[in-house]
Amino acid sequence: TNRCIIWVCSGWIRSNNLMMRQTMSIDLEAPNLSHLSKDQWYFVICNHQSWTDILILQKICLGNIPFLRFFIKKQLLWLP
Repeated sequence: TNRCIIWVCSGWIRSNNLMMRQTMSIDLEAPNLSHLSKDQWYFVICNHQSWTDILILQKICLGNIPFLRFFIKKQLLWLP
């Protein structure tokens, strides 16, 4: 079931990426992540400056490292 859930979530991220590419003019300068492995786990830290942080992290990391899991503050559970 984990592979199925990750497949569905990855499709969701790809659709978000497509929607951002079609509707926004974003000049994203992403680091080269070719030295990272899909077989290793990484701890990604983000100081959330806006709601787009998660979308951009997913765009950069999708396919370069294992699927991101998020630990969020209790207060953020209630955001729509």
